[in-house]
Amino acid sequence: MITTFLPSTKLRRLQEGLCPRNDRFGLDAVQTSLGGEKVDLFGNVQATAPCVHPFHLRKAMKAMTEDGFDSLFAVVRRHAFRWKEVKEGEVTEPLNLNPGKRPRRQDWDGELIENGSFYFCTTDLLQKGLIQGGKVGYLEMAAEYSVDIDIDIDWPIAEQRVLRFGYFGKEKRQASRNTFIAPCLVVVSAEGALTEAQVHLSPTGEEFRSFNVHDINGMKQLASKGVEVRLISEDESEVHRQLAAKIGCKLEEGCMDKLAVVDSWRKDLGLDWLQVAYIGSDASDSECIKKAGVNGCPVDAQHPAKNYSRFVSKRRGGQGAIREFCEHVEITIEKANNENKPRPE
Repeated sequence: MITTFLPSTKLRRLQEGLCPRNDRFGLDAVQTSLGGEKVDLFGNVQATAPCVHPFHLRKAMKAMTEDGFDSLFAVVRRHAFRWKEVKEGEVTEPLNLNPGKRPRRQDWDGELIENGSFYFCTTDLLQKGLIQGGKVGYLEMAAEYSVDIDIDIDWPIAEQRVLRFGYFGKEKRQASRNTFIAPCLVVVSAEGALTEAQVHLSPTGEEFRSFNVHDINGMKQLASKGVEVRLISEDESEVHRQLAAKIGCKLEEGCMDKLAVVDSWRKDLGLDWLQVAYIGSDASDSECIKKAGVNGCPVDAQHPAKNYSRFVSKRRGGQGAIREFCEHVEITIEKANNENKPRPE
């Protein structure tokens, strides 16, 4: 993502479809987007640095505008002993330490390493093909915020770091408090989501429905963390009753008005709709999906439900979709807990 900062400090975004060119660090695209309007400072915030927060950028802009730097970039402190790379048969040597006086980590200040999170410079400098030059400054980021995704194996580490230290942007907030909302009630529509859409009939008329053990475990895990989990079903089925007993949750069956039932539940629990998470698969679920603060559906859900779902599982109903949704709810709770912690200014 490239942003440009004008003299009025108004933030501008590139027009859709304009991509930066590597040779000029996106200057051509920026100038095209602004239509000839003069730009004094240029900023590049890397999309592969998901733990950059607004307070980092505010500090960087303050240094550029008030301290008179021509260029500034992000660094992180590393404690790594570096050795010269050599060819086979050659002898290496240290680059940043004396082996005879090898320091302990806690006694060594380490080194500042450019981490690629963001860069700022004057457009005069950029016109010369440089992003660093003139009066050069840096902003040291704490190690927990310094995350960069370069190769595939970076993803698992980055995902966990982002859950704790990432910036999630502007999300729905409760009107009475300036806080993010964590789901307290999770409602699962049984048919088509918890169980497969298919119903197997025996020659004697008995119904057979399949479910995924991982889905059950996901719901149990949420319940173990204090989240209220409930099932809702249009049918009256012994399978659903057995599943509710296995999970240890309340079941409302034979339900023709799911919205009325869920609304009654959330009122009884003293919850706002933003504190409700709902997953369903059919048109009868769409109103609840629209109302819920966190919502979702299986990949094979019908369009009325899928159209309103912000989370669409990669799995089919009865085949792991509920487990994915439960993990999504856990991530949402984690985000809410971390975003509500005080951040450095």
